Amino acid sequence: MPSVAYRQATQEDADFLYRLHRAALRNYVVQTWGEWDEGWQKTQFLERFCAEHSLIVIVEGQDVGVLRLERGPDEWFVAVLEILPQWQGKGIGTSVLQSILKEAAVRQKPVALQVLKVNPARRLYERHGFRSVGETPTHIKMRAWPPLVAEEAQARVVEKVVAYITWQDQLLVFRHTGHPEAGIQVPAGTLEPSENPAEAVLREAHEKTGLSALRLVRFLGTREHNVVSSGCQQLQRRHFFHLETDGRSPPTWQHWEIDPSDKSEPVEFELLWVPLRGELPWLSGALGEMVPLLLEKLTDSAKDGVG
Repeated sequence: MPSVAYRQATQEDADFLYRLHRAALRNYVVQTWGEWDEGWQKTQFLERFCAEHSLIVIVEGQDVGVLRLERGPDEWFVAVLEILPQWQGKGIGTSVLQSILKEAAVRQKPVALQVLKVNPARRLYERHGFRSVGETPTHIKMRAWPPLVAEEAQARVVEKVVAYITWQDQLLVFRHTGHPEAGIQVPAGTLEPSENPAEAVLREAHEKTGLSALRLVRFLGTREHNVVSSGCQQLQRRHFFHLETDGRSPPTWQHWEIDPSDKSEPVEFELLWVPLRGELPWLSGALGEMVPLLLEKLTDSAKDGVG
């Protein structure tokens, strides 16, 4: 196993990191989308590049890769892990993943990532315990759970609801204004005593968004998800629903949830509509795992001529 070190990236590393990105992913981008538009790719990369969130991977004194790890409150997300092709197959990716998973296990955090379907790195992730939890037309979404979460979380079962609110082929998502590390989410919450899931999802959707003109379209299914929250292990039984609104809302807006279910102080959300088809932003906490089924149902409805 090679000895791997890290250093904080600087703005001067931008050109190197773009060349690394191109070398590591160009072939898979071409396989997936049919072309690599150099001008567009470089512009997009440089606009999104943030040195303070990137670590340069160093082996034998040479810069060989990059890691961007986002440590959220409920899970960690490997946003970027790229190694120069000439350094691949030498155990560097394994070393990086093992160090991440070891640290995450100490803190009892699941680790998530996504990988292009055509990228053979998926096999590396599977060898380290990552399992598919969903997919988009181009990517596989994967997650690895630390041992205690995987083995003991079922001691506490919490009933949850998740709302996919759509309007004209757009999905409503939000960010916690005061806690950007929580990532992008969709409305979700805990059932109250004596409340059924259908009632709960309409209540939670209204509380999280402020929207009143919401219509329950369909129940999408139930999934179980192991989490660690505030140091407590639990198994969340999540009931996913598709809701629609009449669209009388701005492209983005701020909303305060006045009485959160955890009895905390009021929470401010930034809500926005994102295109449902194509590359959705990563939804934290596995909240996006039923999006492929939602898209399938919407496609079937369009074919049948129903809304």
